[in-house]
Amino acid sequence: MQLSKTHDAGQIRVLFVEEDDECHIVSAGTDGKLCVLAGTSLEELASQSEKDAVVTALAFKKNSGRVTVGYENGKIASHKLQNLEIDKVIATPSLAESPSGTATAVRCLSFSPSQTILAASGDSEDVQLLDVNGTDKVIHRLFAKCGSRDVAYGPIGKFVASVTTSGMIHIWDVEEGVEHVSSKPDLARKVETSDNIRIGVSWHPDGGTLLAVPGNDNDVVMLERLSWKEGTTRSRLTGVHSQPVNLVAFSPNGIYAATAGEDNLVVIWGMLKSNSITKKKTPGLVTDLAWHPYENVIVFGMATGEVGKWSDVVPDELNAPTDAAAGGTNAAAGGQQGNKGEEFDYLFELEKDTPEYRAAKRRRETEEPFFTTNPNTLSVAPQKPVRPGATKPPIGNKAFYICYNQLGIIVLRNMGDHNIVEVTVNHPDLSRARVPRMHDFKGYTVGSIGHAGAVFASPSKGKTSGSIDFKPFNSWASTGEWSVDLEGREEAVCVAAGSSFVAAVTNTWRLGIFGVGGTRQRVWSLEGAPVALCAHKDLLAVVWHGFGSGTRMWQNLNYMVYNCDGFKIVSTGTLAITPGSTLEWIGFSEEGVLATYDSEGVLRRQDGEPPHLAWMPIFEAATERKSAEIFRIISVRQESLVCIVCTPINPFPQVRPPPVIIEIPLRVCGFASSNPTVTKLEDSHMLQQSLLSHKRLELMPEASEIPKLEAGIDSTLLKLFHEALKVDQSVQAFHIATGIRAEKVLRGALALANHHAMVPLAERLTKLLEDRMQEEDDDSVFQTEEFEMETGERSNGGIDATAPTINYSNVQRFDDAQENVAVRAPQIPPTASPVSQRKSRSNPFARTTR
Repeated sequence: MQLSKTHDAGQIRVLFVEEDDECHIVSAGTDGKLCVLAGTSLEELASQSEKDAVVTALAFKKNSGRVTVGYENGKIASHKLQNLEIDKVIATPSLAESPSGTATAVRCLSFSPSQTILAASGDSEDVQLLDVNGTDKVIHRLFAKCGSRDVAYGPIGKFVASVTTSGMIHIWDVEEGVEHVSSKPDLARKVETSDNIRIGVSWHPDGGTLLAVPGNDNDVVMLERLSWKEGTTRSRLTGVHSQPVNLVAFSPNGIYAATAGEDNLVVIWGMLKSNSITKKKTPGLVTDLAWHPYENVIVFGMATGEVGKWSDVVPDELNAPTDAAAGGTNAAAGGQQGNKGEEFDYLFELEKDTPEYRAAKRRRETEEPFFTTNPNTLSVAPQKPVRPGATKPPIGNKAFYICYNQLGIIVLRNMGDHNIVEVTVNHPDLSRARVPRMHDFKGYTVGSIGHAGAVFASPSKGKTSGSIDFKPFNSWASTGEWSVDLEGREEAVCVAAGSSFVAAVTNTWRLGIFGVGGTRQRVWSLEGAPVALCAHKDLLAVVWHGFGSGTRMWQNLNYMVYNCDGFKIVSTGTLAITPGSTLEWIGFSEEGVLATYDSEGVLRRQDGEPPHLAWMPIFEAATERKSAEIFRIISVRQESLVCIVCTPINPFPQVRPPPVIIEIPLRVCGFASSNPTVTKLEDSHMLQQSLLSHKRLELMPEASEIPKLEAGIDSTLLKLFHEALKVDQSVQAFHIATGIRAEKVLRGALALANHHAMVPLAERLTKLLEDRMQEEDDDSVFQTEEFEMETGERSNGGIDATAPTINYSNVQRFDDAQENVAVRAPQIPPTASPVSQRKSRSNPFARTTR
């Protein structure tokens, strides 16, 4: 158990906030201090203290970057997670004033599953439902007749429950209007109005089949939904706490429940048998607790001012609190306990022909399961858009990257009311590129650097529409900058810039391509939600969700590569991605080949020629890690990966100090040889061959690129040939030699074969050389005949009469000492012409017999 002294003594509120791939803890206390703590170490990442302010309630709006805070003076405010500054104050007049005219505290907050409505209550006699999707107005008042100590929205948003200081449970149906469906007097523990202790209730996560309420007999009572009565069997968690229970919370999968009471005990219960699994004594009274959304961890706040973290709550031999429960919805409702894999059906635990049984049966027949272990229906949520090279905004007023690629970086510094944007270009082709420091009042969230300039996008806020802004490099005119305002709630989720274009894709599934002057060139509708954009010179790649993305535990991501110079679609298809993973990075290599990197740490690069393209795995993080390193990709080169190595504590590159960029050799993953040298050479050959295929498709490759690549491939093949000879693999060696292009290198292979005394191999290589020369001569004769037909001139058989005659008898022999294994040179016929002499000349490296 970890403890952190974060607040002064008093009531402490805690909750987990999950943003992207990170999970932090937010704590608040009666000392007026609001903190963000690291989920792993409880290290304080950010804090904010407000004088004479007592925090009494917390709630988190998912994917908003905001935490909602309730105060003792009746105020409700939204705070930014980055620095905990107040983003806006939500007006709650009836909460702020009691009938006597004095201020009343906000004790409890709960968001609806849609995150659009906030339920708030406290010392006042009503529960307010506020529209937090723009107006912040009270849309309904639910009258409880006395102060509330907790309020909770059901998992499907249909019901709202509250527990009052008098021990009464109120349940309202708020799906269509408001209907008070049940009141349960004296069911919960009673507390004094002056006592600000929280009595926490919990809905079961399978859709709210059960409502758990701290009882008045040192226990927890389970109410069945619809009947709102206690179940006939195992309807109470009892027999462990020696004093009243204050808090109860179901685990994320509903298999377990955690309780905390006045006896300073935190108890974990198995819902199958309603029995205690484990318990922990705390050094102080627990005033709030919460389960980690995807780990076996509980966090709690204590009256001593400390925040505690209990890891490995559920023993390893049992199902984890985040594992899917076998048996579908009803297994989740009943729970699962014991050895992993046991199934349990909640209906079997109910007596037939009872209201509880009929309600549970209706639920099974009409409701969709919250989760299932059927492999044909297991699914993951379709992933969010990816911004290659961007890092997550850190907690606190720190700088972060909205772009980090092979051309440069864009740093954004949050200054409170505006951002400072710094663009740094590091590529030698853009040595003169300059973008002055900018003051951003729009709130840029995405950006990218291209050869022509930098592009930024801001989201819509209230009445302000989203925008796309372009800042050119070294424009010859002062009016080179331009901006596009989007309509309504449309906003750009990904942007990219090339050498002749700027592109953006929006949340309405539209792709827009602009010239560097701001003229629209193309507007397309995607077939699914956008995932990523990237660019390289004239090439643009766009990725979107295909049909059924997220089903069967993998993402279905489609892509298209478009040449914005010739307005042609280069290739389309489906991204290869590791099952169960998400796309983390996409970009073009420095040679212009599309590459991807997924959350399982596999880097892939396109191979082949359009339209028949495949994905070659060229890097696996699991084999490169020394401990728990995280690789953040910057770019991909011909045979290496350029990246930044981060740690789990700092999973993203920091602006200060600047990160260290490293280069890691690429290797083709899978089916490796047992000989490390051979594996390395095979990897190099496949990577070179793949790049050569790509270069041959280019309209205007550099004159030296293709010959240089071919020479590199021949050199690698000769080394592989030699490795095959070392282990006496003649057949393998011959097949390797057939891929060698240059005659000089092939003669080197023949010399090696003779050196290793492999006569049959040497004979076949000699025949291969003769066949190659015959093909070259046939091509030469064909070209000569074409030339004669076009010009009407003869070229003397294509042979230069002034060319010197080769005396083959003077060619130096290789290793004459091995005279018994020599390959005899074929005899040249006496009447042979100079051409036929060239065709049938002997092996110059053959050993001779004395």
